[in-house]
Amino acid sequence: MTNFDQYLKKKVKKYPGLRKELEKAERAWDIAFQIRELREKRGLTQTQLAALAGTSQPNIARIENADYQGYTLKTLDKVTQALKAQVEVIVIPEEKLKEHRRYFPKPVFALPLPA
Repeated sequence: MTNFDQYLKKKVKKYPGLRKELEKAERAWDIAFQIRELREKRGLTQTQLAALAGTSQPNIARIENADYQGYTLKTLDKVTQALKAQVEVIVIPEEKLKEHRRYFPKPVFALPLPA
């Protein structure tokens, strides 16, 4: 465990609401990264993707910005369809999360589960 991991663990313990905020930010970062990476892999500019998805280039730029969390599932669906991809949402009850993590890879930047 790195020094930062230890620091983060202390802060999460001290401020319980911090975990939820970090998880929310992590999901936004992950979505932004995946959209941008796939767009670039497909050889598209933001403007081209926007045209395919029926939205504007600034909207694509916002989705690719990890600080932005105001997109809707409908918008993400349009963008991913334009990228010939698909959005999947999984709802996992907290009591099943540890079991789920055993069978499915955890997100790349997932925070450690509380002890």
